[in-house]
Amino acid sequence: MILKVISTGSKGNAYILQAADGETLLIEAGVAMSIVGRHIKDMKMVRGCLITHEHIDHTSAINSYTRMAIDLYMTQGTFYALKSGDKITDRLHRYHIRETLKPFSCGKYQVIPFPTKHDAAQPVGYLIQHPECGKIVFATDTASISCQFKGVGHWIVECNYMEAVLHDRLCQGAITKAQYDKSHTHMCLHDLVNYLSTADLSQTKGIYLIHLSDGNSDEAIMKRVIEERTGIRCKVTANKKKYVL
Repeated sequence: MILKVISTGSKGNAYILQAADGETLLIEAGVAMSIVGRHIKDMKMVRGCLITHEHIDHTSAINSYTRMAIDLYMTQGTFYALKSGDKITDRLHRYHIRETLKPFSCGKYQVIPFPTKHDAAQPVGYLIQHPECGKIVFATDTASISCQFKGVGHWIVECNYMEAVLHDRLCQGAITKAQYDKSHTHMCLHDLVNYLSTADLSQTKGIYLIHLSDGNSDEAIMKRVIEERTGIRCKVTANKKKYVL
């Protein structure tokens, strides 16, 4: 299984999971399909796109996806937030509402949405399973993860900021109090490490960090701390890079 990170962060989010046979699952629609499509072998092999929540850096390109006949999966809260915000223009039949903690299929990809904690209508992360790579947890834009999972092979998770760096920048006037508070709707290094310390990592092969803040994080420290605390290989993802899961 290949993970392709097209873009991660506040400027736009789009990820591709691609199996050896070409079967493809997209996650997030914050980058135009004209760009994402360059990284897909065969558009006919795309089984759908998972949306975590309605914020623009995750959904700005949804109409370019549906124009390419790609089905989008999301919670009811996310769908109505997009619809009420006039972000959905047409092709309503391409939008599929899914309930949290209830499994569904996208081709050979088995998917379970789980609740996350963010300033959005009904945000979720996804537990994704495929015969080629086992279980993957995808979680971004969440202050914490409350669900526990067994036998996860790969974690694709947000590690947005470090509290000490964030606090120092507030004291220096580099960020406003509003920006400081907003950051706490995301996952910090401390909380991610604490969660992983209690998680079942017995089958985990890799941890992939996404959605890092440009100014409030330190890639080297995050990678080192997570590897030291978990004993698992950790990679800080970058735009337009691919990773073998």
